[in-house]
Amino acid sequence: MKALLVVSIAIGIASLAGPLPAQDTTTTAADTGYVEYHESPITLPLGLGLRIPTYDRVNGVSLPWGPQLVTNDETLQLDALVTYRSHLGNWDPSLEGFVRPGVANEIKLYVGRGTFTNDSWIRSDLMNSLAALFVGSDARNYYRSDRATLRFTRSMTISSLGLTPFLGGSIERDWSTGSIPPLKTPWSFFGRKSDLKMRRPNPPVAKGRINSIPNTFSPRMGRTFLETF
Repeated sequence: MKALLVVSIAIGIASLAGPLPAQDTTTTAADTGYVEYHESPITLPLGLGLRIPTYDRVNGVSLPWGPQLVTNDETLQLDALVTYRSHLGNWDPSLEGFVRPGVANEIKLYVGRGTFTNDSWIRSDLMNSLAALFVGSDARNYYRSDRATLRFTRSMTISSLGLTPFLGGSIERDWSTGSIPPLKTPWSFFGRKSDLKMRRPNPPVAKGRINSIPNTFSPRMGRTFLETF
């Protein structure tokens, strides 16, 4: 009986007190803190600043390294590189990139020292590197040069035809490399000692300076640029 009385009194008190107010979980404190993150415009491609290497019968391994500067709106990109050439033992510096002052305009530049070829159209860098390494076949001829180039392009549409005219200039100082059959050549699986493969000499070039101002225009799709060096 005492237990029943205690329960009855408790129920009565609860009825008089009314229902407990529910906890309001819809109101939370406003978070006014704001943190803005900015990515650095200077990066190291591939995490170390390394670029895709190439391999040929004159340079051996050409391994570019350096930081890249890219703005958030991608109107400016610059690559400051040093390229190590294993067979020549050279460290070639260069600066290349582009500036886009407007949607339709672009300025490309290159300043540096390197080993150049006019025969890159024969094979891609990848295919030429693999052919040189495995079978000793390098279809390109090479020369050394200090070079500076600048080119301005503007995209335009005339009567639904897209055109990209450009105006550029080039200054370079050239000299021969590998014009005498070398005693030592970069390593290859086959053809390393063949005068028609890895020991094939390069045609000599006239040592001196060449200045040029190439200009032309081309269709926007499948564009090709005529350049004179």
